[in-house]
Amino acid sequence: MANHDQTNGPSPVELICVPWSVGLRPDAAGAEPGTWSAPRALREAGLGRRLGAVAITELPRPPYQAEAQPGTRVRNGVTLREHSLLLADAVSDAIAGGRLPVVIGGDCSVLLGCLGGARRHHEIALVHIDGHPDFTHPGNHDFAALGAAAGMGLALATGRGELLLTRWPSLNGPLVEDRHVVQLGDRTGQALPPGLLVIGIDELLAMVWMRQRAEPSNISEPRTRSGCTSTSTCSTQRSCRLSTHRERRPHFRGVDPAAVSAAANRSHPRRRCHDL
Repeated sequence: MANHDQTNGPSPVELICVPWSVGLRPDAAGAEPGTWSAPRALREAGLGRRLGAVAITELPRPPYQAEAQPGTRVRNGVTLREHSLLLADAVSDAIAGGRLPVVIGGDCSVLLGCLGGARRHHEIALVHIDGHPDFTHPGNHDFAALGAAAGMGLALATGRGELLLTRWPSLNGPLVEDRHVVQLGDRTGQALPPGLLVIGIDELLAMVWMRQRAEPSNISEPRTRSGCTSTSTCSTQRSCRLSTHRERRPHFRGVDPAAVSAAANRSHPRRRCHDL
C-alpha cells in the first residue's frame, strides 16, 4: 500500500488504531462486544515500538447500536460508513506522507476503510487471510434479521451488498475487483465467485507440512483447472489467460488431503485443523 524506495528501504510505519466493534452482533448479554479495546491493549503491549512506528493515529470510538438504523439492514450500517470514511482519510494521509499504514482494530469491517484509503492513490490487490471468507450478501443470505458487517467484509469490498457500503466517493465500481483478490485459509468450503482465487486451509496445511518435511519432489508444477502448466503469459487466447492462469493451484502428487490434515494434527497437537 505504500511506496518502497529502493535506495532508502521500506517506508516508515504509521500505526492507525481503530477502536470499534460496530461490525459485530451483540454479545450473549446483548451488549457491545469488547473487541473495540484491542488497539489500546496492543499499543500498551508495545506494538508501536516493535514496529518502529514513526507516528500513531487513534481514531474516535463510534457509538454502538444493537437496533436497526434507518435505511439499512446492516447493523450500525450508517455509523460504519461514516467511520470507514474517517479511516480512509487516515490511511490516505499516511500513504501521501510516504508512510506505511498498519491498521489495528476492532473487527473485520475495518477492511472497507483500509481499501478505500489505498484506492485514492492507485489500483490495489487484496490477500484476505481468514478462516471464513466473510462473503455474506443479499444474494446468499436472508436479511430478515440484521446482518453483521464483519461477516460481509469481502462481499462488500468486491461490490456485493447495500449501496451504503459498496459505493464510495470518487470511485467507479468496487473497492477491489474479484480478479485482484486471494482468499487464503478458508475452512468453510463456501462457494465463492470463480474470479476469486481461493486457497483453502487444507491446501495451506499441505504446503506447510510438505515444506517442513523437505520433500519438494512431491510438489508438481502449478496447474490450472484445465490442466495448463504454463507459469508465464501465454500467447493463446485472452480468455485462457483470464479464466485459467489466474486459477492456478499447487498440485500434490499422490497426497490424500485427509492424511495431510491428520499428519498436521499429529505434528501440532495444540493447533488442530478444526480449531484453525
